[in-house]
Amino acid sequence: MASLACHHSAAATTHHSSASSPRFIATSTSLGLRSLIAQITTTVAEASNLSKRNVWVYITDLVPRQMVEFGHVLPEAGDEARWAATLPEADRDHMQSFALQN
Repeated sequence: MASLACHHSAAATTHHSSASSPRFIATSTSLGLRSLIAQITTTVAEASNLSKRNVWVYITDLVPRQMVEFGHVLPEAGDEARWAATLPEADRDHMQSFALQN
């Protein structure tokens, strides 16, 4: 069984290319979410050589205080910069190493 982690948030999106790291994808509208689900379904079906009817996709919308990333409970939307600034330097550097490079 394969899994794909999707972080549904209007606040931030990060991507990392390591096969052992989850892919984080952000979307903020119900139309965007429907499109994301359709894309995940198609991609998984194609990659696994399964029919789409054999692919189940669930998106769970959790509030930040119910999630931990990089060892710390996530901030409320809009409080990301302050939260990141208060992280221990080693944790902040590790988190920033996952940022998409332009």
